[in-house]
Amino acid sequence: MRKKRGKKSLIKAIGHVAYEIQLFHVAYAMWLKPEINRNDLLRNVFIETFILHTRNLYEFFYRQKKNQPRVDDMIVDDFLSNKRLIIFRANRTKKTEIDRIFIKKRADKELAHISYYRLRKTPTTKAWKIPEIYNQMQKTIKAFLGVINDE
Repeated sequence: MRKKRGKKSLIKAIGHVAYEIQLFHVAYAMWLKPEINRNDLLRNVFIETFILHTRNLYEFFYRQKKNQPRVDDMIVDDFLSNKRLIIFRANRTKKTEIDRIFIKKRADKELAHISYYRLRKTPTTKAWKIPEIYNQMQKTIKAFLGVINDE
């Protein structure tokens, strides 16, 4: 059973959400730089950073109480009233659309584990649709910021 968080706890916690959003943007901006893309190692660092923070934001924005998140996981439901959640969900990128371009399971397998799954990837299938992922997640972030400011 999820514990209802108090206002002080949520105010403290929102800083961690802001950090995830900030690093999501910074990683994307760095990935866009030509000098970063000329160096395979640096490019991969920023791709992995971007995917990691996208994954964290995905869990925050798309996991719901009914999906039984871990007791200590922050989810968007913790921060918004029911009325604001309805507005947020109406304005964010639909889960089916984000799932089409960002596969959480793939992020888990490629970033969180050294797995044989990686051996199946080719240069073509290894590529992430970074600009598309960025745009779709940015829509969700904007939807959240549009309602959180009123709480």
